[in-house]
Amino acid sequence: MYGNPEPTFIAIYKTVDGLPIPLDVYLPTPSSDNAPPIVVYIHSGCLVANDSSDLPRYLPVFCERDNYVLVSVNFRQVPQVKFGDCLRDVKDALTWCETTLPTLIKERGRSVDSGKVAVIGASSGAWLALLVGAELFPNVKVVVAMYPMTNVTDESFRQPGPVPPTTLDDVREYIDGPTVAGSIPETDHSVFPPPITTGRARAVAYLAQEALWTQWLFGVEPNERAELDKWDARKLVTAKWPPTAVLHGDIDMLVQSSNGAQMAAALADAGVQSMYRSVRGANHFFDIVLDPKDEATLEAHSITEMWRFVAENLS
Repeated sequence: MYGNPEPTFIAIYKTVDGLPIPLDVYLPTPSSDNAPPIVVYIHSGCLVANDSSDLPRYLPVFCERDNYVLVSVNFRQVPQVKFGDCLRDVKDALTWCETTLPTLIKERGRSVDSGKVAVIGASSGAWLALLVGAELFPNVKVVVAMYPMTNVTDESFRQPGPVPPTTLDDVREYIDGPTVAGSIPETDHSVFPPPITTGRARAVAYLAQEALWTQWLFGVEPNERAELDKWDARKLVTAKWPPTAVLHGDIDMLVQSSNGAQMAAALADAGVQSMYRSVRGANHFFDIVLDPKDEATLEAHSITEMWRFVAENLS
C-alpha cells in the first residue's frame, strides 16, 4: 500500500472461532550485532476497515534505517465484534511478539530485543495504542498516538461526519457478513475527504454519517456514560504510564483535535514523560502519504521530532 515494501513474512498470532488473525513482520537489513527493538503499528479505520498494509510511508523506511523490527497488526473488526475484542487481539499480538517472534526470527539467523517495544497507532488504532499504554506492559517503552480517538462521549461523535453519502443497502453485506480480521484499504488518503469510498470503507462512512459510534463499537447507547467511560483513555492515565507522544492536526475534520489535546493534558497532569504537537494546517491521516525523503515536510509535520522521541525511549 502507498508503495511500501512487502513484509519479510506474515504470521498467524492467534485463531478465534476458526478465524486466523495475521500480522506482518518487516526485518531490517542487518547493520550491526545489536538485537533490534520492535515497533508495533496499529492501523486506522474506525475499527471497521483497513488492514496491516495501511502503513504510513515513512515507517518502513525509518525502521529499516534505524534497525528496528516492524510489526503491523491485524485485529477483528466491528460491528461483528466490539471494542474490547479488538483490544484483546492487539494485546495478544504484543504477547506473541515477546514469546513467539524471537523464535521465528532466530530461525532466520537473526535476533530481536523483545524487551524493547514501541507501539504506534493512528486514529482508532491510536486509541488502542493508548489503552495498551494503560495495561503497563513492562516491555512497552514508548507509545505514539497519531490523531487519536480517545473516547466516544464527546458531542462531536453524536454529529454526522464529513463523509460521502452512504445508504444502509450500500453496507449491509459488511454489517451482516462474517467476522473479518482486516480488510484491504480502499480509501485514498492523498485526498481529504476521500472522493470515493468503496468496499468495507463504505461501512465506516455509514457509521460516521449515522453517528453510530457507541452502538457499533461498544453495543450500548450514547447515554450509557458509565460503560463508555471505562474505555476513555483520558481517564485511565496514571503516573506509571509509559512515555507517550501525541500528534494531532489542528484542522482535523474526522476526530476533533480536542481528543489529542485533552489526552496530552491528562498525561502532563499525571507527570508522564510526553510530547504533544498540534500540527498546523493538518487534517486527519496527514502523515500517511508524506514522502519519507522530504525532510522539510516531515519536520514541519513533527514526524521527525516524534521519531526522535521514539528512538530515545528505545535506546
